[in-house]
Amino acid sequence: MSEHEETASLLGDDVTPIEFSKGLIGLEEWHRFVMISHPAGGPLRLLKSLQDARMSLIVANPYQVMPNYKLTLSEADIQTLGYAGPPGVIEPNHQTLDISCIISVQEEPFGVTANLLGPLVVNKETGLGVQVILAESAYSARHPVVNPASAKTKSPVEEV
Repeated sequence: MSEHEETASLLGDDVTPIEFSKGLIGLEEWHRFVMISHPAGGPLRLLKSLQDARMSLIVANPYQVMPNYKLTLSEADIQTLGYAGPPGVIEPNHQTLDISCIISVQEEPFGVTANLLGPLVVNKETGLGVQVILAESAYSARHPVVNPASAKTKSPVEEV
């Protein structure tokens, strides 16, 4: 049984492995992941490593965190993704590219942040992914999604 067949049998037939050839920032040793949505739906998904079952990240659509979010892909990003489209600004509801941002939850003091500076982009047709660094933007790697004041009245899922 191939690695893909093993993954599909464990996670379902609609799960396709994603290859981040350069890894993710701070996690360069892991390259193969799957994106898992909750069966009931919702804005949060899990990016799970196929190389270490203990490693997973919570991700969300950055356009749900910041509706006017702008993602620009360089020529190098396009090549890494095996994407046939032109470089430049990518539309929010792109059909070929899946765009996510990593969500972090801090316990003390409680807070939820989104990494809008380093979004994850996956070409759904090739299964190739890249973490893009939007170096010339004003985005933060710790954009507040939930702060302690609003956490008393809203859950992190409601905020995203």
